[in-house]
Amino acid sequence: MKRKIFVIAILVTVLLVSLASIQGCGKKKTGEPEPPKKTEVTKPGEQTTDTTQPAQQTVTPKKVPPQEAKLYELQVAASPSYANIITEKNKLAQYGYETKITTTKKNGKLFYRLRLKDLYSAPEANELGKQLKAKFPSINDYWLAKVK
Repeated sequence: MKRKIFVIAILVTVLLVSLASIQGCGKKKTGEPEPPKKTEVTKPGEQTTDTTQPAQQTVTPKKVPPQEAKLYELQVAASPSYANIITEKNKLAQYGYETKITTTKKNGKLFYRLRLKDLYSAPEANELGKQLKAKFPSINDYWLAKVK
């Protein structure tokens, strides 16, 4: 009986070593050899206890600070003249910027606003506004418009 247990233990060890070498085929060599794994052999009638701890997997969602949330549209022009806004829109379109035109009333007067279509974080919008102001002489200033 002892001989059968010994043979089974040897076979289990050989299988585990073979399996470990097969699983390790795709791993990069780091220069440090892995320590050999210990195989426990239990005799019939012995009870074993599992001493491994279940893996605790806590996933905490990364909070985006308010200044980094993409809540802003970048406004690059405002004018009571629709023709001026269309001219600016066409200039930006030639360089691949997608824009939209919105309207607002100020002191009873209708104004057209030209904004980029995408949403940006405050730092992104400020950086892009600086770049556009430097690239297009007709853009005098820019504004961040928080989307509700």
